[in-house]
Amino acid sequence: MKRLFFIIAIVASLTVRGQSYPAQFQAALDKGDTRAQRVVLADWQLAAPNDVELYIARWNYYVNGFMEEDQTGDLSAKDRTLVDSGFAVIDEAIELYPDRLDLRFGKIYFLGQIQQWDDFVEEIEKTLAYSVQIGHRWNFNGVLGEGKSIMTEGMMDYQWDMYGQIEMVGDSLNAEGRAMAERIGRVARATLRAFPSDVEAMNAMGLYYMLVKDYAEAVRFLLRAEKIAPTHSAVLGNLEECYARLGKKKEAAELRKRIEKQGSVID
Repeated sequence: MKRLFFIIAIVASLTVRGQSYPAQFQAALDKGDTRAQRVVLADWQLAAPNDVELYIARWNYYVNGFMEEDQTGDLSAKDRTLVDSGFAVIDEAIELYPDRLDLRFGKIYFLGQIQQWDDFVEEIEKTLAYSVQIGHRWNFNGVLGEGKSIMTEGMMDYQWDMYGQIEMVGDSLNAEGRAMAERIGRVARATLRAFPSDVEAMNAMGLYYMLVKDYAEAVRFLLRAEKIAPTHSAVLGNLEECYARLGKKKEAAELRKRIEKQGSVID
C-alpha cells in the first residue's frame, strides 16, 4: 500500500458504484493510477466539495506525486508545483477545519521531509498556540478528545527530527548546527508555554541549553522537571552531565548514585 500522509477513513455515506470515495481513491493510489485518482477526486468534488476527507485525499495526491517524482532531494520546477499545490490544499483544509490536528501534523511532517525547517518550526508554533486557544481539545482523525498527550509526544518527535540534522565539529556546532539548535529552542519554548507543567517540555528546554553549552540555564529547567518527576532517568542523566560540565563533582556523583540505584525509570 502506498504511504498516505493521513489515514483516510472510509466514509460509507459517500458511495458510488458500491465503493466509498475514500476506498476508490485508496485503490487508485495503491495501483499508482494517477488518472483514476483524478477521476475519483473530480467526482468527489462534485458530490461533497467541503468534505474534510476529500481535502486529505487531494493532499495525498500531490504529496505522493511529489514523492514519486523527486529522486534527488532537490526541488525541480515540477516538484515545486506539486508541493505548492499540496500546501494550498492543506492550508485551505486547516482554515476550514482548524481543530483537525491530523491536518496540521500532516503538514508539519511533510515540511520536515522536504527540510523546510523554518516553515516547519513556524507551523509547530502556530499549532501549539492554537492548542492553548482551544484548551487542547483536538479532533484527531475525526475523533474529538483530549489532545495533550498527542501534542506533547508529537513535539518531542519533531525536536528529535531536528536533532538528527545536527552534525558536531568536534565538541562544537557549525553554523548550520547553531541555526538548527535555535529552531529546537523555539519549539522547546513554545511547547513549555503551551504545557507549563510538562516534564518532557522542561527536559527539552534543558537539552536545548545543553546543546548551546549554557549548562547553568539547563540546570534551572532540569531541576524544575526533577522536582515534578524525581525518578525520571533522562532528567537525572541530563542533570548529572550538566553538573559535571560545570565542575560540580559532588552533585554529579550523587545523581550517578541515584540513577544506578533506581535503574532506567521514566515517569
